[in-house]
Amino acid sequence: MAVHRIQMSEPRHEVENADIDFWVWADGEQLGHLHISKGTVDWFRGKSSVNKYTLTWEDFAAFMRDRGTEKRTVVPKRMRKNVVR
Repeated sequence: MAVHRIQMSEPRHEVENADIDFWVWADGEQLGHLHISKGTVDWFRGKSSVNKYTLTWEDFAAFMRDRGTEKRTVVPKRMRKNVVR
């Protein structure tokens, strides 16, 4: 199994008006860069900063439902207070 490493860039201001970026590596090789914004989820493959795969949040939810693996889990109490309903 690959050894994964994740690095995150978090804005120093409110997230509601800023994007968040994750860089992902497997066995020392960069798999890509995940860019999360209010409107879309973007994936830049490898070290590319030009070509991206884009999903709206609705498309991302459908993709995860159709292609992801559902697992039951309990949200830790410390994270429940951050959930907006």
